[in-house]
Amino acid sequence: SRGLGDVYKRQTAEILRLRVLLAFLQLERESCTVMNMSRMLGEEHYAISRTINGLEKEGLVSRTSPRQPVLTEKGIEEAALTRFFMGVYALK
Repeated sequence: SRGLGDVYKRQTAEILRLRVLLAFLQLERESCTVMNMSRMLGEEHYAISRTINGLEKEGLVSRTSPRQPVLTEKGIEEAALTRFFMGVYALK
C-alpha cells in the first residue's frame, strides 16, 4: 500500500501542474520561460521544467522553441477551464 508521503507528492505535483498551466495564461508569450515561471511561482526551475515536460507529453504544451514553451490549443482550453473552475470554487 502507498503511504501518505506518496499521496502528498502526487497532490503537490498536480497543484504545480495547475499553477504552471495558469502561469502560461498570465505571462506574455515571450516571457514564458522556465526561469520566469520559476520566479513567478516561487518554485525551483527543475520542478517547473519537469512539469512542462509532463504537459508536453499530454499534448498541452509545444516546445518548438526549447526556451519558450507554448500552450497548444488543447492546453489553452485546459488552462482556461482550470482558471474558470478555480474561480468558481474560490467563490464558495
